[in-house]
Amino acid sequence: MKKFISGILVLCMLILPITSFAVGKSVRDRIVEEEVIKKELPQSVPFNIRKQSSIIGGNIISLGFDTATEIRVGNRHKDTIDASGDIKYYKVQFPQSGAVEFELDGIPEGADYDLTIYNEKKKFIAYSNRANQNMEVIKMHVEAKQWYYLVVESFYGYDSNSEYEVEVFYCLDSTVEPNESYSDAFKIWYCDIVYDTISSNHDEDWYKVSDIPRDFNYLLVLENIPKGTDYDIEIYDQYGRLIDSSTYGGNRSEKIDFKYESGGVYYIRVFSYIGSDSTKPYRLFFDY
Repeated sequence: MKKFISGILVLCMLILPITSFAVGKSVRDRIVEEEVIKKELPQSVPFNIRKQSSIIGGNIISLGFDTATEIRVGNRHKDTIDASGDIKYYKVQFPQSGAVEFELDGIPEGADYDLTIYNEKKKFIAYSNRANQNMEVIKMHVEAKQWYYLVVESFYGYDSNSEYEVEVFYCLDSTVEPNESYSDAFKIWYCDIVYDTISSNHDEDWYKVSDIPRDFNYLLVLENIPKGTDYDIEIYDQYGRLIDSSTYGGNRSEKIDFKYESGGVYYIRVFSYIGSDSTKPYRLFFDY
């Protein structure tokens, strides 16, 4: 009898750490900063990053790629999650290379849907797993005439009567000049990725953001600041009033938490506090 009880205790001691690790991994993977996660193409990534129970032997569930629904750039596609474990597959091909944004919006109350992107070889590229009903967004560069797969699945909950929306569209991905004054501010969209340079200590670049149809919280990011310089950013409203600024020292990336109000007009100023480099562009974009 004692040997039997001892055997049970040993077995429990062996099982419990494994169980704890599995639960800990699930919680750890879910507690991610509220931002889009992007990763370089790993050689082997399971289909479902978090829910290991969905792998089912590795490749069985990947059959959904072969029946993926084709969607077009610039068109909204509506669909529903109809049951627990329901997974939707889409594919899109781009006529030209460039920066694009993938969006998953309209997630129903009481549910949390996530978005994952795979390349033509069905290898993992990126995923977005914001909590609850927050819009899932992935920005990335794509190559022309290659298929990209979008996978929508539920982290928890679903509503077969409530449609979510999937949309893919191009963003600006280029250098912009001239835009050296408030009146010459170059209009950008919230998904745009802008490259530009500060050519002298007195140079400054202005951008205008408007016509976004909904309120949303953004993170304005200025990065790739050249070594030996110190660039800063400011945001102004349509009346020229300073709303916020980011003035970290050195070439550390600048960031501003920015709440866009529908119908508003905002201006962004990029300028040098110290130094300049006309050969090395900075990178300006909105994150989520």
